[in-house]
Amino acid sequence: MKNIKSEYTPPKFAAWILEKINGGARSLSFIGDLYEIFRETAIESGLLKARLWYWKQILNSLNSLFKNTFMGSFIMLKNYLKIALRNLLKGKFYSTINITGLSIGISACIIAILFIRDEFSIDDFHVNGSNIYRVSNEFSGPTGKIYRTTRTRLNMADDLVENYPEVINSARVFEDYGVLSSDEKRFNDYIFFVDASFFELFTFPLIQGDPGTIMSEPNGAIISESLSEKFFGDKDPIGKTLTLEMKHTFVIKGIMKDSPPNSRIDYNMFVPISYLRNVIPEERYESTDVVTYLLLAEFASHENLKSTIQDFVIRKYGEKFARRKYTIQNIKDLYLNSYLDREIGKSSDIKYTYIYSTLALIILLIASINFINLSTARGIKRSQEIGLRKVVGARKKQLVWQFLGESVLTSFFAVFISVALIHQFLPWFNSYTGKELSFRLFLDWQITAGMIILALISGLVSGIYPALIVSRYSPVTTLKSQGSNKNRFLRRSLVVFQFSVSLLFIVCTFIVSDQMNYLRNKDLGFDTDNKMIFEVYDSTFNEKRFQLLKNELMQNPDIVDMTSGFSTPGLYNGYEMPFEIIDSGNNNKYNMSLLWIDSEFLDFYQVKFVEGRNFNMKLAVDRKGALILNESAVKLLGLENPIGKRIKADYEKVEGEIIGVVQDGHLGSLYDKIKPTVFQYSLDMVSSLSLSYMPGSEQELITYMNEKWNELYPGMVLNHFFMNERIERQYSDVEKTEKVYNFAALLSVLIACLGLFGLSSYNAESKIKEIGIRKVLGSSVSSIIKLMTKDFIILVLIANIFAYPTAYYIMSKWLVQFAYTAGIKPQTFFITSLITLSIALLTIIYQSFRSALANPVDSLRYE
Repeated sequence: MKNIKSEYTPPKFAAWILEKINGGARSLSFIGDLYEIFRETAIESGLLKARLWYWKQILNSLNSLFKNTFMGSFIMLKNYLKIALRNLLKGKFYSTINITGLSIGISACIIAILFIRDEFSIDDFHVNGSNIYRVSNEFSGPTGKIYRTTRTRLNMADDLVENYPEVINSARVFEDYGVLSSDEKRFNDYIFFVDASFFELFTFPLIQGDPGTIMSEPNGAIISESLSEKFFGDKDPIGKTLTLEMKHTFVIKGIMKDSPPNSRIDYNMFVPISYLRNVIPEERYESTDVVTYLLLAEFASHENLKSTIQDFVIRKYGEKFARRKYTIQNIKDLYLNSYLDREIGKSSDIKYTYIYSTLALIILLIASINFINLSTARGIKRSQEIGLRKVVGARKKQLVWQFLGESVLTSFFAVFISVALIHQFLPWFNSYTGKELSFRLFLDWQITAGMIILALISGLVSGIYPALIVSRYSPVTTLKSQGSNKNRFLRRSLVVFQFSVSLLFIVCTFIVSDQMNYLRNKDLGFDTDNKMIFEVYDSTFNEKRFQLLKNELMQNPDIVDMTSGFSTPGLYNGYEMPFEIIDSGNNNKYNMSLLWIDSEFLDFYQVKFVEGRNFNMKLAVDRKGALILNESAVKLLGLENPIGKRIKADYEKVEGEIIGVVQDGHLGSLYDKIKPTVFQYSLDMVSSLSLSYMPGSEQELITYMNEKWNELYPGMVLNHFFMNERIERQYSDVEKTEKVYNFAALLSVLIACLGLFGLSSYNAESKIKEIGIRKVLGSSVSSIIKLMTKDFIILVLIANIFAYPTAYYIMSKWLVQFAYTAGIKPQTFFITSLITLSIALLTIIYQSFRSALANPVDSLRYE
């Protein structure tokens, strides 16, 4: 009996599948019947036929399961979408508000994603990028100021390769800027002196030539396609020459593509680093500072090198390097997280990725709040629909899916609108950020996937709460009335949140704008109007050459005056160094800045003297032994009668008698406090020429200046800028922040007002009978308008209470970076309140008037 039973048992795997397909108590008899039929078939027709028959029943069950489950689900999904589309079309007004708000939010998010992706793509094309590190260090200067720099000793690269087994290769880079010339063409550009190994570390392939061969030759050069076109047009540049500063000639032996947009280094010309011996004096060659890159072995940890490099440097180069702290950083982190002196290549700030992504998400959240508010409010009107659905058997799960389907469909409609908005906004965003972002929906799978995911997430986030709330309504309650209004507190809270964010952005916009205007209009202590600056890149430019140039240029009637110096006021504070008072009886050191100028510099910029006099070139002592101080320097030194006192600085061997004191001026930016400054006459360190000109003659003057310069100093190229523009450019970050807040404030207010308009429309709709009764009983138009607007205005006022402390805290932290600020004015908050209240009133005034002027007969007849 046992053998017969086991012989006629269906296959275990097949029986398991059948049990899973037909699970549940009702299926036990069905499975038992199949088992009996299987036994009878096996006894009568054989075991093989019985098993084939049994597997056929499984296939039939699968077919039935597919039809009943998957096809049923498809039909149900189709029904959901049909009803969702019908409801969206039925409520066109509210659907338009939701779609508009969500499309703005999604557009902001996609543009933010494009920006963030571009920021993090910098230098990610290098094959060895994850294993390339740059050495940097920081040290304390003579005044105690901390300097953080990218520069290291020339021989450090080879020493690290030799002593660290994980460092398998290295490359050194020295950057220079000068005039490149060929025949009659001359251009200023950057030149990179590099090792041949540079092209082994970094992925910069050549179109023509072998970098190893070229960089091993004494005067070989590799240039970019754009530099080749600039000098030689369509001609083959191989074998031709380029001359640097009319002295150093290089033979072009390689061509490479222009640097890609996501390269941190924007190159045009590479030459062998060994050529530095011809550029730098022999006594300074070994101490030359270069940028050192290291290639670590695959899977090697950089932690050992990072933790021991400081001790290695001290052992190798002596205790004098103990004051420098060395470290290494991966090249992929340099663009967003490196703020060192003498950086090679472009840099950004990771804070902007955080700012843009946060603002975009906030804007999308505000749009989602509109959806939640309008959906829960309109859910009350749809309560009878929900009640009927529940009576005929709809379950809560089905109702939830129905409402989620509507919200996701709304979100996908918003995505289609956002495509057009992105095409409109992106050019403006590119001009504002200096990017070249492109939006190619179906050609960029990452963005396409991102938009789909964003649509799903925003749809689900927006719709989940209304779906859960509306699906919870009781059938008895909903069929007897218009449903519950217990979600009123939530809607009010969300409106308060929306306007709190909008108020926050508006306040920040006003404060940043005030600070920017303050920076533009602050009295710097010197004249900046109608000043043009020409930069001089020639170490041989001296007093004699300057006077010759000045005599020629001053013949032009458009040139009012001319001066020169090591730098320009408002842009540079000078060299910081410790000074001491001679014969003062103490050895106290006072940190002050030194600035070299010519004798007419202070008069040219209309710097006022407090006491003493200016430099006099008729007095021999003034050429080397006279110094002028500003008020801060006199105060720091504690001199009551400074004229005639003598001070010195051993660091630059500066020593002289104080002959004058000038008023304090902002020689640097307004980020920094006015520094104690010492002025010394010298034209041995000229780096800029300052021209005062007649207004309206700018372009003619630039042409004239370059012509005269080329006549007197052929082979040299002048760069120029306008002083006011360059000073203002120091605050480009402030201007950028101002634009960000302006844009965020505009979008947030627009979306919040869309939601407020929708809610006020619904409010007017739901109170139509009450308004009709009030009018019949004699209520005036003004009283009805007051009834319609009061609640919303109160919500906006509550939003003020939450927004202003937050705005004050954020902007107080932001203003800390400036030494001089416009402060936070009380009227800023008053004006913001006035603006938002006015916007809120204008938003709901249309519906209020419409309801107040409606015929009460129509209102009372309304169903």
